[in-house]
Amino acid sequence: GALFTTPVLLKSLAIEDRSCPICQEAYIEPVAPGKKRDEDNSKEEEEDDQNAKEWPVSIDMVAEHCGLKRCCGHVIGRKCLERHLQSHGAWRNKCPLCRDVWFGNDAAENTPDEQDQAPPSADDRLRNPLRRSARIAAQMTATRRSQGSRMSDRHGVTRRPQCASVSGRSRSASSAGFMQQLLGMLEIESGGDEVKGTLEEVERRLGALYGDA
Repeated sequence: GALFTTPVLLKSLAIEDRSCPICQEAYIEPVAPGKKRDEDNSKEEEEDDQNAKEWPVSIDMVAEHCGLKRCCGHVIGRKCLERHLQSHGAWRNKCPLCRDVWFGNDAAENTPDEQDQAPPSADDRLRNPLRRSARIAAQMTATRRSQGSRMSDRHGVTRRPQCASVSGRSRSASSAGFMQQLLGMLEIESGGDEVKGTLEEVERRLGALYGDA
């Protein structure tokens, strides 16, 4: 499946909410469209610098071969999200804050008892961040209702106006055909993950893929 996220501007967050609820690292502002570093900095230095930063992204929508659904909208750091999706834990297919199920977990090694089990120390560590992030999610939902939200690339960078991102793709054989259809429908370049459009526009386009439009 594909998980869609939107970068969140710091001005839309309360001061006390401007750090990741998982790692507690302070957020930076998502990189503005077309923003570039000084020419004397190499591409490698730029990539290293960007990889060292943490900015907020909201968890918006997931698309799988079985259907499309809106997610919880919780806001966490994009690096923590990437690590979470790449982990081998039974909870990697769920929101690390509220356990909203994003997509099916096909890990054969997971036992039934492990499916809903959180990391060993997560309960105490996430109790307060969960309350905080739930409040942020509610605020973000209200904002989206009043204005069309823009999506961005996998790192939360709005490289161009009206961009979107896809992350956490499942590469299993059973979903390979669906992923090819999805990438084609959203006109995602080979090896890329940018999608043009607002969340609502992307949702409508995917509706056609599922036969809903």
